Amino acid sequence: MRAAEAGAEATAAMRPRLGRASYLGDRAIGVPDAGAAAAVIWLRALSPFVR
Repeated sequence: MRAAEAGAEATAAMRPRLGRASYLGDRAIGVPDAGAAAAVIWLRALSPFVR
């Protein structure tokens, strides 16, 4: 779980190249990718059932 959270947080330093965020360009820097953040939420919700 920590790796997924760290990965999602790391996307805040990346310039988006694809998807809707790509229209924002450098303005998206500093904000984590929404898809990565959603994946963390899904993993958190599913983790009690997978362990």
